[in-house]
Order: sequence, then C-alpha cells, then structure tokens
Amino acid sequence: MKNATGTVIINALSGVQKNTIKSEKELIEIFSSIGVSKDEFRKGIESEKVNETVNEWKFQIRKNKIKGTPTLIINNKYKIKEVSNSK
Repeated sequence: MKNATGTVIINALSGVQKNTIKSEKELIEIFSSIGVSKDEFRKGIESEKVNETVNEWKFQIRKNKIKGTPTLIINNKYKIKEVSNSK
C-alpha cells in the first residue's frame, strides 16, 4: 500500500497546476482513488505517528535553517542549497 500511495500522489501532482495540492478535499480525493475512505484518511492524518513525524520535520527545517527546496542535508553535516543537473 505504501508504494501505491506514493505513486498515486506523484501521479496526482503531475496533473495539478504548479504541483501543489490546494486543499484537504483534493488530498482526500487522491486517497479515495486508492480505496482509502474519508474516515480512514482522517484517522491516519490525525494519528500520533503523523503528528510526531511532522513535528520532527519542522524541527529539522528550523535546525538546518532550510528556506526552500531542494535543500539536501548530507550526514547531518553538509547543506547543499542548490542541485544542478548541468552537463
């Protein structure tokens, strides 16, 4: 289910302007398309594990002074602000 969820979200984002989900309703629709009910979605999104994960992300963003994406932190030591695919 985890891999299917990621694929569905990526596919949904590829069809959304500027690759953003603008509302909880849109997110619920995406999860609904893979068989997750609105109640299951709410139970998951409001779970202690999700809240802990989001709080950890927020902490890491503040700690590493991340201002935008993509920003890579390597070995909790090096910050790379821009990634270039130049050849």
